[in-house]
Amino acid sequence: MKLRTTAALLLALLAFAGCAASPAAPTEPAATDTAPAAAASTPAPTATPNPSPTQVPSDTPTPAPMTPSDLFDKVSPSVAFIETERGSGSGVLIDDGYVVTNAHVVWPFTEVRVVFPDGSEFTDAPVLAWDLIGDLAVVGPIETDISPVTFLTDERLLVGKDVYLIGYPGEVDKFPQPTISRGLVARLRNWPAIDMTYLQTDATIAGGQSGGVLVSDRGEVAGISGNFFPDTSFALVASAQDVLKRVDGLIAGENVDGLGRRPVLDEAEADTHHMLVMSDNLASQSFTFNGVKGEEVEIDVDAVYDYAFLVIDPLGQIVAYADDTETGTEHARFDAEHDGMYVVDVYQFENHPSAGSISSTAELTPLMDWDDRKRPVIGEAIPGNIDFINDIDPYRIFLNQDQEITVRVESVMIDPLVMVDMEAIQEDDDEPPYDDDSGKGLFGMDAEMSYRAPADGIYHILVESATNSETGGYFLTVNEAQAGDPTPMAPEPTPTPIRSAQGNMTRYESEGTPTFRIDHPTDWYAVSPSSATAVLCRFVTYCRATTDEQVVLLIAEERLADYNLGDITLEDYAALTQEVIESQPGSPEVTRSEVITNTRGIPLHVLEYELATGRLRAVRLMTIHKGVAFNATIIMPAVPPGADDSYRQSIEQQHRRMDAIIEHMIDSFLVQD
Repeated sequence: MKLRTTAALLLALLAFAGCAASPAAPTEPAATDTAPAAAASTPAPTATPNPSPTQVPSDTPTPAPMTPSDLFDKVSPSVAFIETERGSGSGVLIDDGYVVTNAHVVWPFTEVRVVFPDGSEFTDAPVLAWDLIGDLAVVGPIETDISPVTFLTDERLLVGKDVYLIGYPGEVDKFPQPTISRGLVARLRNWPAIDMTYLQTDATIAGGQSGGVLVSDRGEVAGISGNFFPDTSFALVASAQDVLKRVDGLIAGENVDGLGRRPVLDEAEADTHHMLVMSDNLASQSFTFNGVKGEEVEIDVDAVYDYAFLVIDPLGQIVAYADDTETGTEHARFDAEHDGMYVVDVYQFENHPSAGSISSTAELTPLMDWDDRKRPVIGEAIPGNIDFINDIDPYRIFLNQDQEITVRVESVMIDPLVMVDMEAIQEDDDEPPYDDDSGKGLFGMDAEMSYRAPADGIYHILVESATNSETGGYFLTVNEAQAGDPTPMAPEPTPTPIRSAQGNMTRYESEGTPTFRIDHPTDWYAVSPSSATAVLCRFVTYCRATTDEQVVLLIAEERLADYNLGDITLEDYAALTQEVIESQPGSPEVTRSEVITNTRGIPLHVLEYELATGRLRAVRLMTIHKGVAFNATIIMPAVPPGADDSYRQSIEQQHRRMDAIIEHMIDSFLVQD
């Protein structure tokens, strides 16, 4: 007898592969990271009212539209390629030898490499200032004969018209040439927090084009690129006129973003050995080193209490994690796979002061965090910054019992997550409430939550990036809760993201008996009913996907007695499942079938197979307990026959990342009666 859900699921998979091809190849980072970086999609932004267009006087002469070729010849010589140890981006030359770019392109470096299309190179161009709230930075001044760009004076004239994006998408050449793409301005939007206007356009911003320019058909710069939303195929580009106001302030030495001139890299303290001092379990110390591809790196931490550390590469991937003991003595050794800046994050699990040391074969430079332990004031917005990947900013506030507050975090640089936890209640520490996207906002990803204090005391408000792969500024506001605010949370209602070597995890836990439990990445979300992927979710208990739907998780549980299979063994169940898979149209190929036992001693049968003539890869985890079968299937793109080298490399990189996540999922799996 065939398993009904197995057959239905496979048919759905094949139908999905036929109507929607396959999940797309991994894309460049959309709204946050410079190239190269981990892909991170963002939800569709929430609409805000349009400014009303004004009429242009009919007798005002305007320049004639230019051809794309002439426009490119005019503007592109002033568009710079910017390179750092983390990646690359674009910038634009303005008056007095300054180059304007996005803050996330150059942060946290004080010097960057700047190259223009004519080959002129500035290897140590100084970063003058950052605007970490508005995602802007000024590099220079540099001495050059290149002409600066001219700017459009009224972006309202562009609505409904063609525009052109000029920048350097995903470059690997040392002396690249810029590219040009065309789009249409659909509307104007405004972020009231800093009174910044954004042009909504369908011109695609690829990784590396952050800091590039959006140009009118008259050859005038209308905006600075930075945010692209793959799910909706549009970008938001900061208005050049609003950008220039903030840039003028940066050049004049003004504290434009309210964060001040904050040095993050204490380069004078670079050494192979450092002391570690932790105040509690929210404290951490971070370091960076400049990795060289192929170089072996060893790191040791020695402390009295239980410490752990992880290492993040220039692409935002965790390449080493050490938490092998409870004594605080930890060791990791790995080979650097990329040139660039690596981050080492050290933290402890005990909630009391402690000390230790860290040593490394590479020189470690301390990373300083200026936001930790600040005290927000009710009713006032406080600026903060996620200074490096995996950074968490803890704020402290005193609340009275039953006091209700609303906490909001808004940003154009990160997808913020906010959490509230009471410092003194240990039994609350496992499940403090949090929020990710309830605040909506300009980009649809602000965090907002209300909280009711269970007792008098000091509370922590924790702000971090929901993806753990972004850096950038934000505003944190704490207000007394008002009518219409989100329903106040108590300490229990929402599970805390589970920290792991593979990033934050969310726990799936089935209802009923037996209870199956497995962890998956927090940034795998529920699938929209209108999505092409939704067809897969009809046949399963639980369905999650990455925001770009390149990876899909399907969990199904079945009482085998319903199919007269109550006494079937795991071995026979796996064989029957494989038979169903191989009998489907399209000749699915099973490439792996084995039983493994996870670190909890639970046997799982792992079945790996390819679908849709090699376009999809599926990894299925199966077990049986007391007559109930558990299936978790992870689907992702495969490397089809005839794929070019670039596509193959991108898919293979994704597979390495997914294999590490699946290994973590296997070890997290638990069954309880």
